[in-house]
Amino acid sequence: MTLDGRFDVRYPDKGGDHNGEWNSGSSRFGLKGQMGLDKDWTGFGHAEWGYNSGANGDNIYDRLLYAGVDHEKYGKIAAGTKH
Repeated sequence: MTLDGRFDVRYPDKGGDHNGEWNSGSSRFGLKGQMGLDKDWTGFGHAEWGYNSGANGDNIYDRLLYAGVDHEKYGKIAAGTKH
């Protein structure tokens, strides 16, 4: 199991009389992992969430959520979502 992600802070300067605004850019965090199963099968999965602040409001949203199995001879199959 691996914890992954990134923290991104931005301050876009709109120029002129407009003030910029701090926001979270494309911050995200998640978990991913794999596990050996019976007869040379491997299970894997990844869950990742994004964080959005600033003009878009403060919220956490789903980015990735999938799981599947992999076999050297039979291939890989996964199901889930990507936003």
